[in-house]
Amino acid sequence: MNKNKSFSQYLLISLFIVLFFALSLSFIIIPDSPFSEDENRALSTAPEFSLQKLFFGNYTSDFSDYCSDQFPFRSFFVNLKALGELALFKGENNGIIVAGDGNLITDPGIANEELIKENLSHIEDFAKNSAVKVYTAFIPGGSYVLRETLPSTYPQGEIQKHYRILSESIPENVVNIDLAPMLDLHSSEYIYYKTDHHQTALGAYYTYCEVINALGKEPYSIDDFKRETVSQEFYGTTWSFAGIPFVKPDSLEFFRFDGDTEYTVEINGKETKKGLYDFTALETKDKYSAFVANTVNGYIKISSNENSETLIIFKDSFAHSIAPLLARHYNIIMIDTRYHMILRGSIDKLIEAENPSAVLFLMGAQGVFDNSGKLSALRNN
Repeated sequence: MNKNKSFSQYLLISLFIVLFFALSLSFIIIPDSPFSEDENRALSTAPEFSLQKLFFGNYTSDFSDYCSDQFPFRSFFVNLKALGELALFKGENNGIIVAGDGNLITDPGIANEELIKENLSHIEDFAKNSAVKVYTAFIPGGSYVLRETLPSTYPQGEIQKHYRILSESIPENVVNIDLAPMLDLHSSEYIYYKTDHHQTALGAYYTYCEVINALGKEPYSIDDFKRETVSQEFYGTTWSFAGIPFVKPDSLEFFRFDGDTEYTVEINGKETKKGLYDFTALETKDKYSAFVANTVNGYIKISSNENSETLIIFKDSFAHSIAPLLARHYNIIMIDTRYHMILRGSIDKLIEAENPSAVLFLMGAQGVFDNSGKLSALRNN
């Protein structure tokens, strides 16, 4: 019996050593990937080593991020971990909550009042120096609008705290468009994807109506659009982060109208396309990028000969499904504070040259709750 026990221990240790060296060798041999199509984000690259960075900088944390992002067979192990978490009845994995009705919902985390106020202060200071009226429209996450589907054990008070702080901290020198009451009224409808954190085209339409009303214009009726289902195999980023393989895909639709293929879309000042939708993106994993253009661009200009007014939008990816609807009223310039290096030092000049009717901050509320919105970049303008 002792021999059997000793053999099993040696076997287990041997397997562990083989696995360790196999993964280490794979880490060295397999080339680094610069971008994750599943997660729709840039992956960490190997940090440059120096003694100063090691002892006084962020070398160790950067190297840890690099190892995590470039770990061999990462997707497989993410899926394996997810199945293990579900087996333990944890109800979440990698910050994604497994909610009712098949919803995978991003956990907004712990509310940080100081950080929320700091992020809003960047908008406040921008508005102080703006000659144009500034509006804000922060799109609530599914954790707020679809809160009825969350597990009963989830601490919903923390979600409410996020939005209470946000509501109480809106700068007085901006016009805030509160989207939460309207989205609450439609929460039983298919207004958020189940496998992605963004709004569906229907949710984007309701948001468009609130925004365009606040801007003093009349929204087009839903009957003025042709709703076209373009994919029934959409898996979004929350599905990728959750790593749960047996979830059903979402359907993706566009709100089409006559002439939407004639709009000119300029990307980062280098590339020009025709049309408000990029149908080639429907052949990729990131099908959401079919709205206007890939969502990781810092500067997008949408032009139509039919429009005489310009709207400048500071945005994140949430704005992409709304922009085609707003484009029926305005020529639009979208600036992403996360990737706006192309405009460093020139936003004021851009506003002066374009003479917009208004400036709109249109982004997910999560970008204010944490640092993902990179609103501090406004100070580098």
